[in-house]
Order: sequence, then C-alpha cells, then structure tokens
Amino acid sequence: MRYNMSASTIRLNSNAWSKAHRITRHIRRDNLLRIRVRIISYASMSQHSRPLVVGALASSFAVPALMALLMTFSTMSVMTPPILVFFVGVLITVPTTCLVAVPLALLFRRFGRLNAIYMCLLGTVLGALALGLYTLDSSYYPQMNDKAFALWVAQQAALKSLMPGAVYGFVSAAAFCVGAGITVRPSGRRTGAA
Repeated sequence: MRYNMSASTIRLNSNAWSKAHRITRHIRRDNLLRIRVRIISYASMSQHSRPLVVGALASSFAVPALMALLMTFSTMSVMTPPILVFFVGVLITVPTTCLVAVPLALLFRRFGRLNAIYMCLLGTVLGALALGLYTLDSSYYPQMNDKAFALWVAQQAALKSLMPGAVYGFVSAAAFCVGAGITVRPSGRRTGAA
C-alpha cells in the first residue's frame, strides 16, 4: 500500500474511478432498459398473435351477421329485412366493442391474464346482463293501470332474454379471441422470475 501519493496520482485515480463509475452506471441502465423492453414485448405480443383491432372488427360483425342469418330463416323476415337487422346490429356492436371489449382486453393484457377463457366468460355474463337490462327497460310500460302486472311482464321478458344475451355475448367474445389470435393459454407465459 502506498501512503505517500502525489497530487497527480490522486487526480488520475479519481478520474479513473469516476469513469469506471459512469461505465458501470451505463451498463446497469442498459440492462434495465433491456429488461423493460423484454417485459413490454412479453406483455403485448405473447398473449395474442394478431392485433386487437382485428379482434374488435371480428367481434363487431359476428353477432349482427348471426342475427341476420337467423332472421333470413325466420317468418319475420317479410316485415324486417335481414340486411336492416345487420346494419342496426353493427350500429350497436361497434360502440359496445370499443367501449367494453377492447378496454377489457387491454386491462387483461396489462396484467398478463389475457386468454380466451376470461374473455368468453366475461362476454357471456356481460351479454346476458346487457340484453336483460335492455329488455327490462324496453318492455316496462308504466302507463298500464296495473303497475305490478306491468313490472311482472317486464321481469319475465328480461329473464327470457338472458339466454340469448349470453349466447350473443359468447359469440362476440369468441369472435374477438379468434380475430385477435387469443388462445386459451397465453403462448409465451413465463413462470418464475425473469
């Protein structure tokens, strides 16, 4: 060990130390950026193989197409053309997909839980609730003399609409998953620490 150092030696050692410290800090920062990029790419692409916009488009057109197809074989197609059912259905499903399905998919993707099971279960529940509440509201006629009977009729209609709403919600969520390439289990799911 040297105890007797000159001023130039001390300056040299201090410059070398600060340069080594800067290099070490740069390497640490570079590794952190690399780790962050790896986490972001894992969270966004390993859970679905196609963009979520494709899933949103598939979800927006699947249920109206199914309703129009069912209307084609119905006796009511004389009064209501299937193409009208399709266009009105698209007017309803596009905002619903943008306001409900896409934010849920983004939320699940953020937490690394985006898979077809969660999406289809939520689509089924939300579809049943949405159509049930819509039917309850649209079939209640408060101008009837017997208010209790009017409420009972509306509740029965809402209960009957839960099953078609669940089917429509499931079809919409399944179309979203197929369109976005969301699998039952995320393909790149990691277990343990990275």
